[in-house]
Amino acid sequence: MVTSIVQAFIPQVITGTKASLNEQIESLVLENNILIDQVAELTIQADRVEPLYNRRNCLRFTGIPETEDKEDTDKIIVDMASELGANLFIEEIDHSHRLGPPIAIQRKA
Repeated sequence: MVTSIVQAFIPQVITGTKASLNEQIESLVLENNILIDQVAELTIQADRVEPLYNRRNCLRFTGIPETEDKEDTDKIIVDMASELGANLFIEEIDHSHRLGPPIAIQRKA
C-alpha cells in the first residue's frame, strides 16, 4: 500500500523537478546569449582600439631620477634623447609615463 502511494507520487515529483530545471536552463541560455553578444561587441571595440595603441613601439627606460614636483615625462625623454645625440621630437611620442608608485611613496610603505 505504501509502495503504491509512493509510486503514484514519484511522477509528480519528477514533473515538478523537471519544470524547475527547465526554467533554470532557459534562464541560463538567455544569460549565455546576452554574454555572447557582449563578448562579440567588446571584441569589435578591442579590434578598433588595438591599432591606436600598440605596445610593440613601447620602450622602457630605467634609472631616471624622480622629482618631487609634477614632471613632464615627454620632456624628460626628449632631453635624454638629445643628450644621447638622437633627434627626437615630442610629436613622435605617443605616450610616456612612469611605472609603479613614486619611490617616496614606496619608502613610506
